[in-house]
This record gives sequence, structure tokens and C-alpha cells, in this order.
Amino acid sequence: MTALLADTHRAGQARGAHDLIIAATARATNRTVVTADPTGFDGLTGVSIATYG
Repeated sequence: MTALLADTHRAGQARGAHDLIIAATARATNRTVVTADPTGFDGLTGVSIATYG
């Protein structure tokens, strides 16, 4: 999760705590986050995103 926090600080974009927890879980388990609103996950290293809707 620290790498994801570093990404957010570098980008200067605030992220929701829940989005970071979801992203960290997806990254740790090598899974894809499926979401209708990818803005909470854009630019996070090692997090795969798929959008729907």
C-alpha cells in the first residue's frame, strides 16, 4: 500500500481511502479492478483497471 500512497503523493491527487484499499488488494492478488468510475484508480502503478457502463 505504501507504493500506492507514494503514487498519489507524486501525482498530487487525493484518493479515497476505500479506493486505495481496493487498489492495494487488487495489486496484491494480481486482479483487475472493474469500475464505472476509473478516476480513483488512474495512474496507480501495478493496478489493472477495466471500465463498464
